[in-house]
Amino acid sequence: GIQGFGVLVKLYQKIYANNYYIIFDKKALLVFSNRINVDKNSINVIINSCMEWGIFDKKLYKKFEILTSKGIQKRFFEIVKRRKVVEFCDEFLLIKLDINAYKNLINVDCNQQRKGKEKEKEKGLYNPNFLSFWKEYPRKEQKKKALTAYNKIQEPKPGLQIVLDSIKSHIKTDQWDDSKFIPLPASFLNARQWEDELEPLNGNSQIITKSPEQQAAEDKEYGI
Repeated sequence: GIQGFGVLVKLYQKIYANNYYIIFDKKALLVFSNRINVDKNSINVIINSCMEWGIFDKKLYKKFEILTSKGIQKRFFEIVKRRKVVEFCDEFLLIKLDINAYKNLINVDCNQQRKGKEKEKEKGLYNPNFLSFWKEYPRKEQKKKALTAYNKIQEPKPGLQIVLDSIKSHIKTDQWDDSKFIPLPASFLNARQWEDELEPLNGNSQIITKSPEQQAAEDKEYGI
């Protein structure tokens, strides 16, 4: 259906942006699901259907947890012929490469190439706005759960500076003065605690939670 086609297009984009394959283990599935806002089960069904139709190679997926195909590899290696160096992993290949057609074709260790891909994937897992939030937030626990909560923030979505300013204000409160009472980052995000109203109290601040009516009026005032 339309959803399946959309997921397939996104997968193709990821593959060609990286190489002639992508690692698609449980961690990658979770990140991909959050980014495109499609549940994991639906994505798994789509991928399984793609393998049944030969769009992705089933054997390589089961053995290495990678998504690729003969067609993907043919197109990729045709595009990179003019590169000074082209790296490939023999175990991941479904096609035969003409060594003479490339300037510098290097057969690399599959494990090393996979580790490199995983590091790149980990590097690209956290977007700049989330990293700014994480840097500012005083309790650094359960980073991936915090990322999931950050990506799932519902409308109205706040600007980054609003969240950062709120964290700075919360740090000055009596409740957060004792670090053991600071909520987990994911809890802060899920509860939309940047919407808490903070007022001065004895040189510090206290947290005053706004009612839905107050928040709606404020949102309207700021055009949210």
